[in-house]
Amino acid sequence: MVAITFGGCTSVPHPYHSSAGPMLHLPTTLLFLFLSSPFVNAGDVGKGGTCQVNNNRLQLGTYEFSSDCNPLTFCNPQTGKCEEKGCRRDEFPFGYSPGAALPARCEDGHFCPDEQDRCQEKMPVGSDCQLNRDGTMVSSPQAAKKLLISTRLDECQPPPDAKDLKDTSPHGLNVDGAVCLNFKCM
Repeated sequence: MVAITFGGCTSVPHPYHSSAGPMLHLPTTLLFLFLSSPFVNAGDVGKGGTCQVNNNRLQLGTYEFSSDCNPLTFCNPQTGKCEEKGCRRDEFPFGYSPGAALPARCEDGHFCPDEQDRCQEKMPVGSDCQLNRDGTMVSSPQAAKKLLISTRLDECQPPPDAKDLKDTSPHGLNVDGAVCLNFKCM
């Protein structure tokens, strides 16, 4: 700290104030917060690495599924190991090299869950379902094929009165009446 003399008066700056203002303390505060935070390497464990199913989650804000495993693998709850994905939802999945063998897409009547471990049969009305798995945002299966969007995103089977519930407006917000609401197929 430097004493400042001006007009015969000597002034010593307060230790918490400086000519740089509060911005001087910002880098040290950020450094402290960074060093005191736990280091987490989420989503980078490769095939055969150890993972915890309890770390499976949806990212805040985006609801994107995340786990300890990298984008090419899923966390097997029986073994606690990251294994190659058994299915895919996207036409062009993230993380694969050009020309790499891709997991299969599910057949009609089946869906690929968030974990992408294996294709499963669509769930009947009243079953538990995963968040935001209530169908495509297109007007018809034909439009979905044109747009390269899978109609197999639905996790729930259509209800018995699906024809009455189908959205026939040009907005096409629901293809077959299947809805996952509050984690239940309706």
